[in-house]
Amino acid sequence: MAYHLKRGATTSCGCYRVEASAARVRSHGMTRTPTYLTWVSMLQRCENPDATGYEYYGALGIIVCPEWHEFSAFLADMGERPAGRTLDRRDPNGNYEKNNCRWATPVEQANNQRRHH
Repeated sequence: MAYHLKRGATTSCGCYRVEASAARVRSHGMTRTPTYLTWVSMLQRCENPDATGYEYYGALGIIVCPEWHEFSAFLADMGERPAGRTLDRRDPNGNYEKNNCRWATPVEQANNQRRHH
């Protein structure tokens, strides 16, 4: 370990990774909230080919705006997820971005779906 630190092959003994991870969790304190889980799901279905629903989002070219790759920006734009609502895109063919998203009721979302064939 010391050899690698002296030679510049590594910059930390491992403590940095633990501290950085803890700092990310502390930064918003919302890791297990409905809002955070919605954000993670949005990113997954748009960017992870192995995610459930990817074929209806990422594979069709629907993206998450660059700002929303940071949870704090998503939270600032959308606020916390209200009970009984889910993230909905006003234009179901549009991207996930501030001007195209809302927290919708199940009825609003059902009336705003693309039809999958």
